[in-house]
Amino acid sequence: MDLLRIDIVAVLRGLLTSFIYAALFVGLWHLSFDQWYLPAGIRAASLLLLRYRLWPYVFIGDAAAVMYLRIPQATNDEQVIGAIVASILLLPLISIIPFISRLFIPKFSKAGLWQPVIFAAMAIWTALWMQTINAFTMPQPVTLEIFLRWAAGYYLGMLVIVPPILVYDRAREAEPVVSNFVRDVGLAGVIVLGLFLGLMAAPNMENSLRVVLLLVLITPAMALSAVHGWRGAAIGVTMTNVAIGLSIPDLSKLGDHNTTTFNAQLVLAFFATILIISGELFSRHFEALRRLGIAEEKAKRIARLGIIDTEQQMRDRVMFLMQCQNQIEEAQAQLVARLRAEGNHSAAEEVIRAWVMQPQFFEAHNSALYPVSILSEGLYHALQSSSFPVIVAGGSEVRFRLKGQPKLLSTDAQLTAYRTISSAIGVLSAAHPAGYRVHARVWIAKRSRGIYLCIEAVGGGRLNATMASSMSEIDIDNRVQTRNGASWRRRGHQISVLLPDTDTLEAYRSFGPINQASPFGV
Repeated sequence: MDLLRIDIVAVLRGLLTSFIYAALFVGLWHLSFDQWYLPAGIRAASLLLLRYRLWPYVFIGDAAAVMYLRIPQATNDEQVIGAIVASILLLPLISIIPFISRLFIPKFSKAGLWQPVIFAAMAIWTALWMQTINAFTMPQPVTLEIFLRWAAGYYLGMLVIVPPILVYDRAREAEPVVSNFVRDVGLAGVIVLGLFLGLMAAPNMENSLRVVLLLVLITPAMALSAVHGWRGAAIGVTMTNVAIGLSIPDLSKLGDHNTTTFNAQLVLAFFATILIISGELFSRHFEALRRLGIAEEKAKRIARLGIIDTEQQMRDRVMFLMQCQNQIEEAQAQLVARLRAEGNHSAAEEVIRAWVMQPQFFEAHNSALYPVSILSEGLYHALQSSSFPVIVAGGSEVRFRLKGQPKLLSTDAQLTAYRTISSAIGVLSAAHPAGYRVHARVWIAKRSRGIYLCIEAVGGGRLNATMASSMSEIDIDNRVQTRNGASWRRRGHQISVLLPDTDTLEAYRSFGPINQASPFGV
């Protein structure tokens, strides 16, 4: 019972498809001419995009629409029978080309460069069968001119209907759309509408001027194709095609043929094919570049996560060392107290003198491993600590000119700046300078923030690269690239770096301030 109900629902949906198809066919037929036949677009879209199980209902809808249009034109019983036979046979014969196309290209919306070829093959195939059927069923002349007019009309009809549907189909698949696409389409539409109104306002315009205006109508499609690739070409060609088709004089007269407009339509058909092909090639290259950009951005994110993970590990090690230091200090204090209690004051003083330099030693090396003071005091405090010149600059003098509030930056950005300054000093140390100057400026804008760094070697000789300085230079490049920053050298002995603070990684949260009640005593 459930199976029967499902079948009935499928049949009802199929019949609804037949009705909608027939209604669209008849409606578009009344807006069509031999040289601009819109129902061909409905046929192509249905056969190329709908599932095979809906094809029988499309055949039914097409046959009903064609019989509705052709039988009233018949003057005798033979022509009535011919119209019925032609209506039943025409679309199944036309469907041979779409069927073959879909065998080799299952997803027509991704057919790309093959789409104009398939449209052209369907147009020629349809015109051939139309002339063949009419030769047997209706007293119509069979000439090359009529054949070309029909083929061009079918091709242009497909270019009006199918491309916008394909644009919608690609949009459903989340294909990226350039943000200004709607704006550019609207601007092109205004230009096309203005030219179209100019054509309609002067129906008795000279043919030469009319041809010029008709050809100018193609330029918005060319512009959209150049800017937005295949999507722009599809929309632009459709707008131009509609404007040229509606500009045909005496639209209400069935079978009317306007040679001037037809010549412009032939030019449009040629340029439309070129635009769709070139637009597809443009879109492919754009997509390749986009994917490359995504891959590059993903690599940067992975690199940044790797740097953050490394910093986290070093921070954990420093915390462990500080805990060990606290335990050693407690043991030392207990030892001194016991020695004094036993009356060994001289031994206690000796222990104290031996331990005086140890806290400074621990602090210096902990800062070199991970500047913990950044977490609570900020970047500038870490730079101006007593251990920075000793560990980073090898004991050389380091003068600072610091501006701005580094605490407004994320901890990750401050750590990156600290490491970059250290690496820059490592690069410049190859010149054996007498000292260094470090200029840092934190900048805050409406939608961005970051820090500018300038590290300069004072005095010294020629900057000869060493293994250590080369590794430091690589470290600077890696940190700058992962943050989408910039770096450059000035006069050989000066390194400038711009580091934007882009809070795009949730990993920043792992670098929040440490609780003052931490067991590490920080």
